[in-house]
Amino acid sequence: MDMTKNDIIFIDEIAEILGISKNTLQRKAWRAKTGCPLKKVGKRLLAIRSEFDQWLREYSWENV
Repeated sequence: MDMTKNDIIFIDEIAEILGISKNTLQRKAWRAKTGCPLKKVGKRLLAIRSEFDQWLREYSWENV
């Protein structure tokens, strides 16, 4: 599968969607607790849009 720019979502947009800070997204403990599908590529954190959208639909926010 070829990835395009539209298939990737960066932490700026993720933080805005979730209503949390980029610093929170960068914390390994938060990512482990929530299972947020972020990937580290070099020094950047990003997600594949389809994986993030699926996680967002399925994640139970009552646990946070």
